[in-house]
Amino acid sequence: MGLDKEVSACLNSSMKMKLLLARLGLGGKTERQSPIALERKCFEAEVKEQFQKLKDKGLSIPVFTL
Repeated sequence: MGLDKEVSACLNSSMKMKLLLARLGLGGKTERQSPIALERKCFEAEVKEQFQKLKDKGLSIPVFTL
């Protein structure tokens, strides 16, 4: 890339399309998650939902994390 060229001028058409799709949130690689990490994420979402239901009912439970 020369100093007189912009980044888009240095990319070929394939790279421009990949960049466009990435900015739109399409066509990007999804990173693989381990089953344990996926299970943990689902568990945390479920617990958060339960605490939100309790909060909506007026019950407040302080939660401390280390």
